[in-house]
Amino acid sequence: IGRHADSCAASESRNHCSTSPGARRDCPARSVFRAPRPNGTPLASFCTAMWNVTDMSVAEHLSGALRFPTVSSLADGDAFDGMHQYLERTSPRVHQRLRRSIVGKRSLHYEWAGSRSDESHVVLMGHIDVVPIPPDTESRWSHSPWSGAIDQGFVYGRGALDDKSAVVAILEAVEALLERGYEPSRTFHLAFGADEEIGG
Repeated sequence: IGRHADSCAASESRNHCSTSPGARRDCPARSVFRAPRPNGTPLASFCTAMWNVTDMSVAEHLSGALRFPTVSSLADGDAFDGMHQYLERTSPRVHQRLRRSIVGKRSLHYEWAGSRSDESHVVLMGHIDVVPIPPDTESRWSHSPWSGAIDQGFVYGRGALDDKSAVVAILEAVEALLERGYEPSRTFHLAFGADEEIGG
């Protein structure tokens, strides 16, 4: 759940960014997770009461994920290994209860077995890889692209919107459900690719 905005130093407005093909990959991204509930109850209060999840805990987990330069076009897999280990630390119940497989050395697949084999499966998808930062554009970022900086309610970094926020949100949701003792009837698959930016 969140309100998202792209920001780019080349833009006059802090809440707008060029979406032209030539500018899109150079544009810094930010993400904020503090949307109000329809009845006016702040998201943090709603989640704390029901799920033991707060805006800041989600923001901090996303921030940490953004510090790994998981650029899919690079041969070095250390950043991906670090990202895998980080997800284990920040979503321990997921890694205790779901069956995890590493696909193609970098991509992740989790299976959450349901109680009924006759029901259709559900797939939740995201990707942990990002595009590189062109050397001549880093100065245009208001915060370092690999810092995961949290500033005035926004989380800054490469992958904040595309697509580590989705990965973190899915894991946070499943972690919260496991904490409550939820057992699904359908089998869920969490599929987090590591080559979306170069392979689709």
